[in-house]
Amino acid sequence: GAWYKDKVMMDVDADVPQEDEDEDEGVTGRLFVRNLAFAVTEEDLRRTFGKFGELAEVHLCFNKETRRPNGLAFILYLMPQHAAEAKAKLDGKFLQGRLLHIIAGKMP
Repeated sequence: GAWYKDKVMMDVDADVPQEDEDEDEGVTGRLFVRNLAFAVTEEDLRRTFGKFGELAEVHLCFNKETRRPNGLAFILYLMPQHAAEAKAKLDGKFLQGRLLHIIAGKMP
C-alpha cells in the first residue's frame, strides 16, 4: 500500500544528499560536484574552487573499469563557510562547457 511505497522511497532517498536543506549547508566544508567535463583535471578544480578558500582535499572520481573520469568530484575546504560561498557562486555556472551541479555535504 501507500505506507510501504512511502517507506521504501524514504529509505532509498536517505543516502542521497538533499539540496533543499539550506540550514545545514556548508557545515562540513565538503562539496559534491556533478556533471563535470571528462577533460577536467584536479588542477582545474583546485584553480576554480581554490578562489573561495584553502582546500584540504580535491578528489576527482574515476570509473574503476575504464580508469577514466566519470564527471564527479568531492571538494573539501578547511573552512566550512568557504564551501558555502563556493556553492553559492559556482552552482549552475559553466566549467569547460558543462553546467556544474554542486551539493553541499551534510553532517551524518
